[in-house]
Amino acid sequence: MRQINKNMIISVGVIVISIISSGIIFLSCSDSYLENTLSKEIIACNNEELLTMNEFKIEKMAIEQKFSSEQTNYIAIRFLGIQENQYYLNLTEKDAIKLGISEADFARMQKEIIAVNLLINEWIDDKIDFKLSNPDSIITNDMNISHNIIRLKSGVEPNERIKSFSINNMYFSTSSFFAPSDANSVSITCLGGGLLTGYNVYVSSCGNKNSSNGVGALGTWSTSINLPCSNTNATVGGRTTNSNGGTCRYSW
Repeated sequence: MRQINKNMIISVGVIVISIISSGIIFLSCSDSYLENTLSKEIIACNNEELLTMNEFKIEKMAIEQKFSSEQTNYIAIRFLGIQENQYYLNLTEKDAIKLGISEADFARMQKEIIAVNLLINEWIDDKIDFKLSNPDSIITNDMNISHNIIRLKSGVEPNERIKSFSINNMYFSTSSFFAPSDANSVSITCLGGGLLTGYNVYVSSCGNKNSSNGVGALGTWSTSINLPCSNTNATVGGRTTNSNGGTCRYSW
């Protein structure tokens, strides 16, 4: 019988899955105390089962309930890793199904990771600067932000200095605005709605262009780009690796 960490007191119980409004999935056990729910350790409700990601094992965690694609992203993020600028999902299809991830969603995640890794390789080959999200840095606040941004729609926001537009994976979509004399940069936040999404965005004015490239875990990515010049019309453009497209909000 495997010995349980003394800092983790677990009694035999039934796994209860509760999905709170932010979209975060917590695993808990009845009559149990689970410390550090959002850590890398996933705990099963049996003294013989301590499931640790670092050991790359899932011994027995059968879940009958099936989740939506968005919900499965929050499960899989715990198994997303990065090494030498390449992402990987430390999860087999068999174990993913045990966690409630469908075969279709598992295949989707693999395709997203492949598309992102290919884009990263292009950036490296072309010596283009880029920023990558570290899956280990995803915390509760980041998840809340990504859950809220998914409701963005293209168009003008109530604040006249905030706009949003839709993007796709085929070509750059654009949105125009007037950059007043006090505008120095443009803050951009994009959401692709997937487990992992790559983005190319730029800001142009006065015939010059500044760009930013990166990858967002849980589909969310933010950046800030300096305006080439102000007191003139400017354009924001964006593209994503997500085949379903996405939405970018920007302010200046």
